[in-house]
Amino acid sequence: MTSIKNRLFKSLSTLCLLAVAVGLLSFPVEAESQKKTIQLSLSVMWSSNMDIVADIIPKWNKFLSEATDGQVEIVVYPGGTLTKATEAYEGVVQGVSDMAIVAYPLTRGRFPVIETFVLPGIQYNNAMAASMMFNEGMKVLKPAEHSDTHFLWGFAAGPGEIQSQVPVRTRADLKGLEIAVNSGNRVTAMKLLGAAPIMMPTPDWYEALQRGVMKSALIAGEVLEGYRQFEVNGDYVTVTPFLFNQVFGMIINNDTWNDLPANVQKALSVLPEELPGLWDKLNRDGYKMNAAHKKVEIIHLSPEENDAWLAAIEPVADEHAKELDKKGLPGKQIIKQVKDLAAKYNAMYPQRHVSRGRTLSQLLTASTSCPGHSG
Repeated sequence: MTSIKNRLFKSLSTLCLLAVAVGLLSFPVEAESQKKTIQLSLSVMWSSNMDIVADIIPKWNKFLSEATDGQVEIVVYPGGTLTKATEAYEGVVQGVSDMAIVAYPLTRGRFPVIETFVLPGIQYNNAMAASMMFNEGMKVLKPAEHSDTHFLWGFAAGPGEIQSQVPVRTRADLKGLEIAVNSGNRVTAMKLLGAAPIMMPTPDWYEALQRGVMKSALIAGEVLEGYRQFEVNGDYVTVTPFLFNQVFGMIINNDTWNDLPANVQKALSVLPEELPGLWDKLNRDGYKMNAAHKKVEIIHLSPEENDAWLAAIEPVADEHAKELDKKGLPGKQIIKQVKDLAAKYNAMYPQRHVSRGRTLSQLLTASTSCPGHSG
């Protein structure tokens, strides 16, 4: 009997020692797993040499690493290698990428409320004003169309101009003019003004301009350098801050977001300080390159022409309000909210992107102040 008890005692002792040993062995594994960096894939439409990809996102990655003690890292897939620009949003919904930078107006009809931020007829002084307005606008309007992903923060290109190979001073000069645009509501606006808009993705514009398929484009100055369109366009620049804006959002898959620790969520929600005014810099760089290769004339509409253009494109906003109403949304109220926010941030950042009376050299050296990190 004693022998049985001894054997039983030894067996229990052995089991206890094994349990302790397993516990000791598993502890460092668990500790190591807790230190493992969370890698999040990010789909970006721009090439690897674009400022956002080459400079801003690496700085943001450094900020995220410091803010989370190395818990998270963004892995960038530039040039649309994971998803094309028009497919980036759905790619995040489907989990093709954890995150993406989305250009909302490229998918017309998918984001009816967000399209209000780029509605022709709403003027923006600069990219800073447009970016800060967009960020607040998304918080205020909380568009249901965006509920299948999580919006982290956004930014905007701000005002664009008519870049052309022929001078555009009046509506008469626009009549029948082939002009490139990259979103639907700009097609409507340019038709109302008498032009012949051609809608196509911006990367395709160079060849079309080179071949003479079109002689002008409605876009931000950045493309003159970024897409080297200074080689085929931009002899004349007609200032039209009420015709163009582009908005971008940094988004993340809902399930991915919900699985992240709170401190990582907080860090990801911080808007990189360089982004709100980025396009002000890119636009200046584009115009600088353009002016270095040719004589450029900047054209300002007369007050009478300016008012006439604004009156001509009023039906764009009316039609947009009706489309929102059809979806059960308060169309006129949404447009008013966006206009009020635009006025608020234009007052905060009053410096015009291309203002009357400024010389080209003043345009190229001007800058807009940028706030620090904002959540």
